[in-house]
Amino acid sequence: MQTVEWLRQHIKEQPFTMNELYSVLEISKQAHWKMVKKFTQQNELKRILIQNIMQIRSIHPKMGAKKIYSILDPEGIGRDTFIDIYVNAGFQVVSERNYRKTTHSLPHLKYSNLASGMVLNDINQVWTSDITYLQIGEKEFLYIVLIIDVYSRRILGFNASADLRAQSNIKALKMVLRDREIERYKYLIHHSDRGVQYTSKTYTDLLESYNIKISMCESVYENTHIERVNGTIKNEYLCNFRIKNLTQCQRTLKKAVYAYNNGRPHEKLDFKTPVGFENNLSEIPLSSRPLVNIYSDQNRKLKSNVNQGTLFF
Repeated sequence: MQTVEWLRQHIKEQPFTMNELYSVLEISKQAHWKMVKKFTQQNELKRILIQNIMQIRSIHPKMGAKKIYSILDPEGIGRDTFIDIYVNAGFQVVSERNYRKTTHSLPHLKYSNLASGMVLNDINQVWTSDITYLQIGEKEFLYIVLIIDVYSRRILGFNASADLRAQSNIKALKMVLRDREIERYKYLIHHSDRGVQYTSKTYTDLLESYNIKISMCESVYENTHIERVNGTIKNEYLCNFRIKNLTQCQRTLKKAVYAYNNGRPHEKLDFKTPVGFENNLSEIPLSSRPLVNIYSDQNRKLKSNVNQGTLFF
């Protein structure tokens, strides 16, 4: 502190040579330039990291720091340091909540929750579907339907529409059936809420024609996997584009699903993307694969008595 005050008092009186400054500060010329080089390298590394983050966020507008870190895997930079750089550069994610009702249920139907209590170790065991909305004007809304494979978190089918008719869900389901290329399923369950879109005869007949068992929620807590994915597609992708009409929404949704499936790593998938995780499954024996447990609302109530705030499917 005294050295700093002395410099302040004498710096205006006479100029100092660098060697004199080194002597006053009690450091060597080599130590000074080593420190300058390190500082310059750190700033350059931060600049490069921020550029890389910006490139990823241009495709995944609200991807979080942990996922981006897993993609970049920067040498010599720990995750906490990376998160500090991420936050200080202004990349924080602010989530939006969904307040619009998209489900008009028919409670007294024959379909029960077949997925409750299952333990998954492969794809094509449980698919689940749900609808969310996207506001594009003061009073105008579009509706997004997604179908995912619960085990891999991969979005298999999707569609956007201007109404809540079942035809949109049927288009998404036909997309899945076409892309999976399986004529008859042995053990697959299709899980959804009790919305009229999923109870329509055309939709249920299509599922049954492929020998797919139909499962429906008995409470709002029993479809959280797809609700998370819906929220991700809506809030991290679609809401970041100025979508003005259905055609633009359909085009943007297709790009968002591709980015999610192929470029967004999941912590529960060992930071693999859904497509990468599925592609790697054939190399992993069933006995060595990670398990996905599906819980019912009754499990949730029992567990919440012990651990408040835990969310179940």
